[in-house]
Amino acid sequence: MTKNARILATVVSALCLSVTATGCDFLGLSGPSGPGELHANIVSPNAFDGAAVIEITGGSGLTWITSDDGEVFYEHDGSTTRLVVILDDPGPITFRVRVDDVAELPSATVIQVADGDNELRTSLSDYEIEWAQLADSDLEGTS
Repeated sequence: MTKNARILATVVSALCLSVTATGCDFLGLSGPSGPGELHANIVSPNAFDGAAVIEITGGSGLTWITSDDGEVFYEHDGSTTRLVVILDDPGPITFRVRVDDVAELPSATVIQVADGDNELRTSLSDYEIEWAQLADSDLEGTS
């Protein structure tokens, strides 16, 4: 194979890979959609937190919120939901949100966090919330 033929083969291969990757974007291949649960994990710079106040806006049809590790109190006010998660034992703070469409992730802000001794954290700059999507079709057959 000549030098020009190798260059042409490389360019054609790169072009094919580029078109294939772009095609996936146009098809909208992404996570699940439809009714289901969003699982939220508060990423914390601290080893153990005891409670948090979170504000959620947006999303699609937020209905209920729960946690396996403690108590959750929440109130809907228009498109905003404010919730408080109080853990039974200090540790990672997680909660689940029931929504009409898991493809529409809400925006969430950590408003306040208390440590395991109920002392407020002095800085919230390194706190963030990670979401995991589980459509009802993914939940079928699980308990």
